[in-house]
Amino acid sequence: MENLILNKGDYSSSHQEAKFKMKRKPDFENESLRMWVPSDKEKKQYKNVDTRIKYKGYTFGLVGFTVAKVKGKVAFAFKFKPENKIVIAYKDDEYHETQIAYEELKKYAQSIGYEFRDVRDAWDRILMEEHTIKKLTGKADLHGQLSL
Repeated sequence: MENLILNKGDYSSSHQEAKFKMKRKPDFENESLRMWVPSDKEKKQYKNVDTRIKYKGYTFGLVGFTVAKVKGKVAFAFKFKPENKIVIAYKDDEYHETQIAYEELKKYAQSIGYEFRDVRDAWDRILMEEHTIKKLTGKADLHGQLSL
């Protein structure tokens, strides 16, 4: 059964219109994190993701991001999520040239009514829940396969 998420203001007594359908309910959810245990098919797809970032000792995959690389390293990446009206972006602080693109994307997102998020903030929230994730997955180490 698919879960339906309704946008604010879309409620009426006679009709509710679903704006976005989730494929399946999260296996774990709290105030700051929704987590799905990947199926075998999803694990295979993740192995094919070639865009990975190392952050605070962990490796994160950038699934579905538009990526700009410099010398094989991700310098800038972004992803529009129209179902949630969010733009997620990443910039490597080593490359100061990406700051302009990052700021322009942030302004553009706000001008079209989208929320702008730095992907590192999301990763920090995930890492705050590391103890919970370890407990749920029964794994002693989270290093490896994380993606947004």
